[in-house]
Amino acid sequence: MHEHAAQARTAEQAPHATETLTVPIDRVFCPCCEEDLDAVIRRLPHVTDVRVDAERMIAHVTVHRGVTTADELGRRIQACNYMNPVPLPQAQVSSHEHVHEAAARTAAHGGHEAMGHDMSDPRMAASMEADMKRRFLVALALTLPVIAISPLGTLVLGREIPVPLERNWAMFAFATPVAVWASSVFHFGAWRSIRTRVLNMSVLVSLGILVSYLFSVALTFTVGGETFYEAAVMLATFLLFGHWMEMRARRGSSDAVRKLLELAPADASVERDGREVHVPVSDVRVGDVLVLRPGERVAVDGEVIDGRTSIDESMVTGESIPVEKDRGNAVVAGTVNQTGSIRYRATKVGADTALARIARLVETAQSSKAPAQRIADRAAHWLVIVAVSAGLLTLLYWLFVAQQPLLFAMTLAVTTVVIACPDALGLATPTAVMVATDMGARRGILFKEAASLELASRIQVVVF
Repeated sequence: MHEHAAQARTAEQAPHATETLTVPIDRVFCPCCEEDLDAVIRRLPHVTDVRVDAERMIAHVTVHRGVTTADELGRRIQACNYMNPVPLPQAQVSSHEHVHEAAARTAAHGGHEAMGHDMSDPRMAASMEADMKRRFLVALALTLPVIAISPLGTLVLGREIPVPLERNWAMFAFATPVAVWASSVFHFGAWRSIRTRVLNMSVLVSLGILVSYLFSVALTFTVGGETFYEAAVMLATFLLFGHWMEMRARRGSSDAVRKLLELAPADASVERDGREVHVPVSDVRVGDVLVLRPGERVAVDGEVIDGRTSIDESMVTGESIPVEKDRGNAVVAGTVNQTGSIRYRATKVGADTALARIARLVETAQSSKAPAQRIADRAAHWLVIVAVSAGLLTLLYWLFVAQQPLLFAMTLAVTTVVIACPDALGLATPTAVMVATDMGARRGILFKEAASLELASRIQVVVF
């Protein structure tokens, strides 16, 4: 009682003070599940903003300062089966005090790891991408024969392909692994979405796949007739390809930044107690005096206090000509010293260095969504309602108004639901994002946020 009252007083005394807590989450099986988790966390008390990073299995949750903890948030999220059922690691906390000038002051500092070397686990990202790729390739291999022996394939090819089984049974054998196993990421995401009362693309895709597949199975095992196996497997294959492309885009940006951050040295020469010692970069503190010799890389951001040299800063600024550095000039971590020797004082270490800020920008960009993606997510909510409603209305009309047989009415209802599934909507946006981010990363262009991709299309002048 007293604790809650104290928290309420704290929130009243500092209504604009917030802090960002980093909470570990369980593996998110499909990009649509990120929206579910985002909605779950946003409904929690005192939460003002959420950024889910599924690739790194963490969620950055911004809350009013002092009213909750990462452990408490973790327990609340765990109730929704989004948390690993293990003790929480030490949470990172980034605090931001919003003053009238809207300036922010970072209160948490990390070591050398915070500069981005552990920005993500490349093995986890590669494993998730490989899983989605495997699902897509299996689905594609099984979808092609389904299409070939379906009425659609017969229409396109102009002839029927002979098969040893009755066509519906052959399509059932090929389509079942696609609709059940390969599409399980969508079914699992739909189940979670319904539990959290969020209707997203997973619900729509899962609905389209299951309705067309299960109706086809019912026809196969009963009266026979024309089925929808090809619609189910094509929908699944298109969307699996889109999600694979999205994961490739995210991992491609991470790899580009990781290669950049790996250029930062692991050790530094620091003057302590009147002598020069080599220490890990994680042990360097603000105010320490470091020695930089020709050919070495700058360990942390700092200010030259003695000596003169030229430094190659192309890895950070893109400037091809080495920059002359003298007393009072700033040096950036990871840049390469060219000719002379200097002594410089550390001004920013760990998470405050320029490289660490680049890493955080890329993390934000990877977990953010372009406006077009957000519109698609919002549209999916209403498309689920429209698809289900249209299917039910179609069934009722042809069954009771037009007085048609149940099988005919069901066929038209399933057709309506399948047509309402926007496979192009789920495929086009991730593919466009993948191409743009991959091309940018290959050319050293890192996007600050996903919205920049759309803004870049309106660029008319570039000034150097």
